[in-house]
Amino acid sequence: MVVSHRYSDIESFTHLVKDWDLHLQQFSKNEVQGTLHQAMGTHLSLGTTTYSGDVIQQGAAPVHGWTFAFPETNIIWRKKLQGFNKVLVYGPGSEVDAITKNGFKVTVITFYLHQIEAFPLLESFITNAGKKPFESFEISNSHWQSFVATTEQVMQQVHDAGVLSLKNENWIYQSFVQHILQQQIKKERNGVLSTSVFKILEQINNGEGIQEFKVSELELIAKKGQRALQYDFKKTLGQSPKTFLKYYRLSKLRKALLTAPAHHKVTDIAYDLGYWHIGQLAKDYFSTYGELPSATLSR
Repeated sequence: MVVSHRYSDIESFTHLVKDWDLHLQQFSKNEVQGTLHQAMGTHLSLGTTTYSGDVIQQGAAPVHGWTFAFPETNIIWRKKLQGFNKVLVYGPGSEVDAITKNGFKVTVITFYLHQIEAFPLLESFITNAGKKPFESFEISNSHWQSFVATTEQVMQQVHDAGVLSLKNENWIYQSFVQHILQQQIKKERNGVLSTSVFKILEQINNGEGIQEFKVSELELIAKKGQRALQYDFKKTLGQSPKTFLKYYRLSKLRKALLTAPAHHKVTDIAYDLGYWHIGQLAKDYFSTYGELPSATLSR
């Protein structure tokens, strides 16, 4: 779904951003007016917002996903001045506390929680972020501009086509990985960024290379031995190749359960993915997703 609006008062804007629990307050006589463009896809939503005037923003971010905001103007965000080159991060339902003066422009992308397993690198990044909470980070000017330029091109295509396609979603995610996640992970991992790991993730995103969920398959893609690949995974993603495959296969199972016809059985779907110990699978699945595979299938 794609929506585009122009608004001429702050009450109209508050009504339009339904995914956000926002309470906006104008603190000057300057007129507040602007535009809102939003495209909702299968795995994510993308939006751009502009408005004039001076506004206090309070409330909560969308509860159904992880949101990344790219302000193109200065903003006092959680009592800190943020602006160009900054990426503001909102966990599901996290606090909104911001002040904008003399207008505001921002690009916002939300990755849906129920589809987060479709983005392996993002899922790992968020998992690590949960262990050491962060609010914002800074990337280079060139990478920041490149990603925002990609979102602008996508929004133009969405406007022309009237839909955010899976091709557009993949384009956004690949750009997000290249210009945002890779750069931040590189800084967090002391400048070491494994090209072998990203080569593996790229093939996975394209649906290639992993058939039996064995570490040997990853070694073949990366053209590296077991010890070298173990080091790269630990340094880049903070987990072993074996652990990565475990959660990747669970995400494949979840996707298959969510899209399976009603008459299919959990065991049949699990067997297709190489699971033989159904009891252990149920434990691993529950600890990861908070429900049994049968509950997912019955939706």
